Amino acid sequence: MKNKLWTLLLVIAMVALIGMRFTAAPAEVEPADTLFIDDVMTVRMGNRYGIINKNGEYIVEPEYQQLYPFADNGLAVAQTDGEWVYVNTKGEIVIEPEFETIASFNDRGLAIVMNENKMGVINEKGEVVIEPKYNIINGLNADDYAVASLDGEWGVINNKGETIVEPKYRNAFPFNGSKLAPVNEYGVYGFIDREGNMVIEPQFAHAWSMKNGFARVAVDDYTSTPVMKWGFVDESGNLLGEAVYEMVNDFDSSDLAAVKTRSAWGYINTSGEMVIEPQFANAGSFEDGKAVVLTKDGFGVIDTKGKYIIEPKYEYLGEFSNGLATVQTGGKICYINIDDEIVIEPEFDGNYAEAAHLFKDDGYAIVIINDKYGVIDKEGNYILEPIYDSLR
Repeated sequence: MKNKLWTLLLVIAMVALIGMRFTAAPAEVEPADTLFIDDVMTVRMGNRYGIINKNGEYIVEPEYQQLYPFADNGLAVAQTDGEWVYVNTKGEIVIEPEFETIASFNDRGLAIVMNENKMGVINEKGEVVIEPKYNIINGLNADDYAVASLDGEWGVINNKGETIVEPKYRNAFPFNGSKLAPVNEYGVYGFIDREGNMVIEPQFAHAWSMKNGFARVAVDDYTSTPVMKWGFVDESGNLLGEAVYEMVNDFDSSDLAAVKTRSAWGYINTSGEMVIEPQFANAGSFEDGKAVVLTKDGFGVIDTKGKYIIEPKYEYLGEFSNGLATVQTGGKICYINIDDEIVIEPEFDGNYAEAAHLFKDDGYAIVIINDKYGVIDKEGNYILEPIYDSLR
């Protein structure tokens, strides 16, 4: 399970609600499934970065001005002597692109690059696939198609840089593997297909990308507070009931979506039926039949029937990964299993910004003690002692 809470903000701030511009710093894609890539990871000591292995031995002493986590392909973005390059797990420069800033490679072997505030894309050979000419490119992490902004207008391109839909929309969000993508035309959102045909006519105050066959959409309701009411539309343009909710989350793998009404969160199914009554202060998505919820008594975990698997009592509770979840109790972080048994005792720093270092697929997790970073295995044994200023 990928740790979506721990994505380091490195930062691209690609497409926020209002279409923010790309900032002059490298971007990171979704973190790798494993903590170690080729048995190494990046480390910071003071204001310099290096590469370290599982035995605590430096492959490269901290000498880089910046070094981001290794992607699955074994390459990382590094800054040395003010220049951005790609290095391998031995610290060797393998791609030396001539761009002002560069991003980590995604799992499709593509990376965003930027010159003069314009985005382009390169492949793992360092070859330019899309010339840097766009203000924003968004969506190639999850699809062969992306939405792209050129001079303030949005269109669609593919991973070869070919224009599929000429830039003409006020805003757009990516396909992300679905058939349709939301676009803003004349101030309202509709949905286009991959050929650029308008499949769902513009009618929504706001819309998000499709996920699991549905997209979150909003309509303006000036007779109530809040003014914007949320609901769902399917790939045929059919509304799932009425847009009546204060907030909604995407449908998850359990075909349930968290919705907020009358200031409380509950869950509906894909027929629009409320299957878990609104009762929570906050509600997460289901993963493997479990969802984290928040009540006045704290964080807990429910099943798809709304029954508590773990009673709400924790100051913080993260998602489960490799059978374990981080919880905060008494101001410290520990790890529990699904039976609510403490597997690794509370001793780690418990601040929300750092509380979600889950176990990766290789069975390791980053922990923090007294603002120093280390790595443990699932038995709580230290692989790397907490002596580092940062690990990633």
